[in-house]
Amino acid sequence: MLDLYAAPTTNGLRVKIILEECGLEYTLHHVDMSKKEHKTQEFLKLNPLGQIPVLVVQDLEGKELIICQSMAIMFYVCEEARKFIPEDPRKRAAFWEPAMHAATELGPGYGTIPFIVRWKKEDKLAKEMFIKRIRMHMLHCDEILAKQQYFAGNEVTLADFSAFGIIFRAKLTYPEMIEGFRNLNRWYEEILIRPAVQRGLKF
Repeated sequence: MLDLYAAPTTNGLRVKIILEECGLEYTLHHVDMSKKEHKTQEFLKLNPLGQIPVLVVQDLEGKELIICQSMAIMFYVCEEARKFIPEDPRKRAAFWEPAMHAATELGPGYGTIPFIVRWKKEDKLAKEMFIKRIRMHMLHCDEILAKQQYFAGNEVTLADFSAFGIIFRAKLTYPEMIEGFRNLNRWYEEILIRPAVQRGLKF
């Protein structure tokens, strides 16, 4: 049994999408962050940091496994389903770089901008600096996708879904981050129309 506690943030979206793509049955518990539901005592028992998403796994004997980080959840789900992580050593090596790039550069780069806007509305220079920085990373993605269909080659992998949640939210909130990147936008449209992705976007 899988219980997903999530909201439609970049991290929540990509975890919900990967569950749909892997075809695993799960129960969604929509955490309303505007009501601070992620800071309640009940939720903090699942994740003391008060962050979503959280996946609770129960086996047939009732033993629980609680996984909190979105990338850790995605790897667990893909390994359980035996999907979207290449088994061939060369393909696997090519897979790690874009997967980690999404986790360590795209995600934090995008996430910094809303905090700047909310906390320092007058600091336009800081916002412009971070948008310039993330556009540098989007250019890197665009150049990768000019040479191949997906981030890790010509097969869709966890790396694509890891990046997709971030880029989906960026298009909605700060479209200037990804304007003008033809290859990135081609990839985005291909991922967006996947039926499992459409299901994963619904909260």
